[in-house]
Amino acid sequence: MNNFPLLLAVFLALRHYFINSVVNGLMQEISIDSFEPEPGFDTSYITVGSVRVSRKSRNRFAISGEFELYQNLGNENEVMYSVRGNSGKGAIIVAGKSTFCKFLNMKHPIADAFRSASNLPPVGTCPLERAKYTIKNFEIKEHDLPPTMMSDQYVFVGRMTNNEGKQIIAYQVKFSVK
Repeated sequence: MNNFPLLLAVFLALRHYFINSVVNGLMQEISIDSFEPEPGFDTSYITVGSVRVSRKSRNRFAISGEFELYQNLGNENEVMYSVRGNSGKGAIIVAGKSTFCKFLNMKHPIADAFRSASNLPPVGTCPLERAKYTIKNFEIKEHDLPPTMMSDQYVFVGRMTNNEGKQIIAYQVKFSVK
């Protein structure tokens, strides 16, 4: 089971920290090892039938599929994420927190490309209304990703809460840099 808000958060967090770039003449590789919901995932907010991350080549991944929101997501929802190295046991490398509307409407090349590859409403629209949404071959380009990191397995954790502070969406993504 996957979902758009945290899937996008995963890739934006990666965008702020990782890049497939040339180091000593060798290309680094980022691979997604697992993408799993954490305890506390509330299916009364969202279900995802077919959203998948697929590998197009060694350093290219694409997201396609559809998901359905059963409740509006807006400023009453808060998005939080963190990235740790050493298989998730290391210190927090990067972390962030924002309201869902601020997150949804950010101006950024990856966010803009994601919006173009989907039927999401235009920037400035919030709340994100309950509806069925489709993503068609959204791909992150190497030049969109941030600076290189050491080889390691990293763990991204993304969460969203409702207006009462209750966790409604939570995912853990393990990825490796080689």
